[in-house]
Amino acid sequence: MTDPNTQQPSHASLTDNTPLAQALRSYGLFVIGCLTPDNAADLTLPSMRNGKTPEALILIANAGPIFWDRFQAEHRNETDPMDGWTRRILEPIAETFGMEALFPFDGPPFLPFHSWGYAARAFYPSPNIPAIHPVFGSWFGLRAAFLSPQPHPYPHEHSADENPCDSCSTHSCFDACLSNALSREGYDIKSCLAHVAGDDDGFCLANGCRARRACPVGQDYIYSPEQAEFHMRGFLTMLDRL
Repeated sequence: MTDPNTQQPSHASLTDNTPLAQALRSYGLFVIGCLTPDNAADLTLPSMRNGKTPEALILIANAGPIFWDRFQAEHRNETDPMDGWTRRILEPIAETFGMEALFPFDGPPFLPFHSWGYAARAFYPSPNIPAIHPVFGSWFGLRAAFLSPQPHPYPHEHSADENPCDSCSTHSCFDACLSNALSREGYDIKSCLAHVAGDDDGFCLANGCRARRACPVGQDYIYSPEQAEFHMRGFLTMLDRL
């Protein structure tokens, strides 16, 4: 459920009043999870610029309409407008709090953002790609990771309780996918991309993935058609690289 006063994801707005959360909130951004050297499992946290291991790796995400509205109002005409806007917003915020920002779009090689999120139990793997959250479903985006030289106040508060796919009895995502890209054996990205590129009625391109929209989890956070098409057109650029 969305907090009607802020249109922010309820799990963040109701439990997180730290200065960092307040700085992120007006952009539709929030802390979705946090790793520490103790809960990073077998993952090695990236070093900070001074060569030291951070005390926390804080994952920053978006969900809900505020992020898209701010981006639409403030982005520039550049090759990757969302990446550019995200960097301009988040690098100063990280610097204000004495942290360093890392981004999922910097690469190759690309940083293992989803592996970090899985280890933090911020969200879970899902056949309805690429991850699922018990509240947002698949309708959230990872925007940055902040490396903090200090322990973060809430390394576990935002951890997801359980993977909703494990208890799903309908598997409506499988039935909705017309490309046969989804199965219990995994996700076939080539079939998905080929379908989106050649779909006669253009539904997935204009409205977002049919399978994602069919998932009962996160229905309150489904992207608007404008935002869905923006992301799907970005997704299609991968076709030439596979």
